[in-house]
Amino acid sequence: MAVTASGAVAVSTDGSVAYCDEDGVSVYDPGAGVPLHGVAATDGGFLVVGGGGTVLLGDRGSWTALSSPTTADLKAVSALSAEGFMTAGDGGVVLLGQAGELRLLDSPAERELLGVELLSLYHGWLVGRGGILLHYH
Repeated sequence: MAVTASGAVAVSTDGSVAYCDEDGVSVYDPGAGVPLHGVAATDGGFLVVGGGGTVLLGDRGSWTALSSPTTADLKAVSALSAEGFMTAGDGGVVLLGQAGELRLLDSPAERELLGVELLSLYHGWLVGRGGILLHYH
């Protein structure tokens, strides 16, 4: 789930995105057709990640798929902005999103990564199954 000053967004394994604000809850289908696992707020909307390397950028009813260099299921995302974010998932896969491009990073992890906290484009932390803790720098 991601929280902003105007509301909260959550994703579902049924592929939907739920947006909650002062007007209530609205559910959207971003058209991914895969389970969604992670969401992060950006300066102009949200990043959503999920099955098959899916990375979507959008807000409410308008979503754009970004070209992903992996087909691994992505489980977590952390965003500084729509132009700077990190996502991670199955098999230890780690992607860095920068200036509209997704780049696959080298990762020593072989197990599922479940959490990401990006502090800058050059510094962050990732956690995963089996006690994995990675420092990106």
